[in-house]
Amino acid sequence: MLPRLLLAALLTLLLVAPVARGATFCVDTACDGQAKPTLDIALGAAATSPGKDTIVLGKGPFTGTYAITSNNPVDVIGPENDSARIVAKTGTALVIANGDSTVRNVSVQVKAVDGAIGIDVVAAGAELTRVSVNGAPGVQQQTGIMVRRGAQLDTVWATFYTPGSAAIVAAGQPELPLQLRNLSLHAETAIKVDGWSKPVWISHAALSATLTGVLVRDVGALVAEELSVFGGGTGVHAVDSTGTLRHATVAARQEGATALRAAGSRLTVRDSVLIGADLGSDVATDAPLELRYSAFRPERTVGPVEQPGADNVDLSRSYLGLPSFEAGVFAPAAGSALIDSGTPGAEAGIDLQNRSRPLDGDQDGVKRRDIGALEAAVGTSVQPAKVVLIDPTPKVVPTPTATPTATPEVTPVATPQVTPTPTPIASPKPTVSLASLKARTLRGRSTGTVKRVQVTLKRGGTCVSGRGTLRKAKTCSWLAVQGTGSWRLSFKRALPRGRYLVRMRALDAKGHVLAGASKRVRRG
Repeated sequence: MLPRLLLAALLTLLLVAPVARGATFCVDTACDGQAKPTLDIALGAAATSPGKDTIVLGKGPFTGTYAITSNNPVDVIGPENDSARIVAKTGTALVIANGDSTVRNVSVQVKAVDGAIGIDVVAAGAELTRVSVNGAPGVQQQTGIMVRRGAQLDTVWATFYTPGSAAIVAAGQPELPLQLRNLSLHAETAIKVDGWSKPVWISHAALSATLTGVLVRDVGALVAEELSVFGGGTGVHAVDSTGTLRHATVAARQEGATALRAAGSRLTVRDSVLIGADLGSDVATDAPLELRYSAFRPERTVGPVEQPGADNVDLSRSYLGLPSFEAGVFAPAAGSALIDSGTPGAEAGIDLQNRSRPLDGDQDGVKRRDIGALEAAVGTSVQPAKVVLIDPTPKVVPTPTATPTATPEVTPVATPQVTPTPTPIASPKPTVSLASLKARTLRGRSTGTVKRVQVTLKRGGTCVSGRGTLRKAKTCSWLAVQGTGSWRLSFKRALPRGRYLVRMRALDAKGHVLAGASKRVRRG
C-alpha cells in the first residue's frame, strides 16, 4: 500500500505546474539580474514577465512618466542607503495600477505644471516606503501622493510651497484601509482624506501646513496618534467624521486660527495639547467632543466640550513649557505642565521621536505619560511642575439658611415698600451660524453678547473679496458683515457657482473672538 501512495504523490507533484518566479531587472546599477537601459524598458519587460518582478534602480535621475500596469506586480527599489530620483516629464511622475506592488527608496520631483501629481496610487493595497516627493515652484494645486482605493505609506517626506498644494490626498472609492506612518510633510494642506469609508490610521507624523495640517471629511473610523501639527489656518479639521486623536501636539500660528476644529464630528481627544493662535480658539466644535488628560485653555473653547473627569490641564494657569513651538520644536522643557500629566498607568508606547513611553520626566519616582507628541527625557524636570487642572463640574456653594430663633413680639410699624432687585439672568453662550448662500448675499445668525461678525469665503485655492471676485491667496481676509443677530454680507458681483468653505467668527467690542464656526455650502 505504501509504495502506491508514494507513487501517487510523485505523480501529483509532476502534474502540478511550477509556480512562476519573477525576474529581476537592473537599471543604472549592477545587480543580480538582467540589465536594462531605461526604466521604461524595465517596466515594459516586467509587464510581460510572469510572476512578481523586481526592478533595482541606481541613483538616476530617471526623467519621464512611468506606470506599473495592472498586468503584473512589480517592486521598484532604489539604493538602500540613498534614493533613486525620478523627474516627472508630464503631469504625473508614477502611476501604480497594481495593488501587490511596492516602491521603496525613491524620490520624485513633480513637474512644474498646475495640478501635477507625484505618485498616483490607483490600485488598492500598494506599499510605499522611504519615498519623498517635492513640488515645483510657481504653480498651484499640486499633489504629492494621491491614494484612490487604499494603501500603506511608511516613512514619507513631502515638501510643497505652492497655493492649493497637498502632500497626501486620499479620495476615491476605498476598498482597503489607509495607513500612514512616519511622515514628515509640508504643504498648504499636509494630509487630506475625503469620503473614506474604510479605517484611516495616521501615526508618528510631523506636519507643517500654511493652511490646514490634517483635513478629514466624511471619515467614519479615524485613529490619529503621535502627531505634531503646526497649521497656518487650522491644525486639525474634522468634518462629518468620527474618531480619536491621541498624543497630538497641535498649534495654529496665524491670527484667528484654531488648533482643533470639528464640524458635525464626534471626536475623542486624549493626551493632547491644543494651542490656538491669538484671536483664535484652542478647540471649536458644534458637536459633543470629549477631552481627557489633555491641555488647553478653557476660555478658548467654543462649543460642547465634554470633560468626564478633572484631568485636563488648564494652560491659562499652568506653564506650557514649549518655548520653541513656533519654530516647530515641540519637546516640553523643564517645568512644563505637560510632563507626567497624561494618562496614568504602565501602558507602553513610542513617541514621535521613537522614545519609549511612559518615562519619569519629573523625578517623582513614578513613570507616567506626557501630554503631547513628545515624551520628555528622564529627569527633564527636577521636581513635579505646578499643574492646575480644569474642574469640569464646578461646585455650587448653597446660600446658607438662617436658623430660626424666637423673636419678641413688638408693635408693628409701617415699613416702606422696597422694590425687589431682579435676579440677573446669565447671558447665553455666544454662537454664530450660517443660514444661506445665494448669488449676491450671504446670510447668518448670532446669539449672545456679539458686537461684530466677520466671515471668509474660500473656493479651492481662491478667496472671495468684498466685491464678490475670486483671487488666489494662501489665507483669506476677514470680511465685515452688516448686523449681528441676523447678519448679511452683500456682494457687488454674483458669486461663481461651486462649493465654498465659509468661516465665521463673532467678536466682542474689544475684538476678542467669542465664537467661531465653519460650513461648506454650494452656490448652485
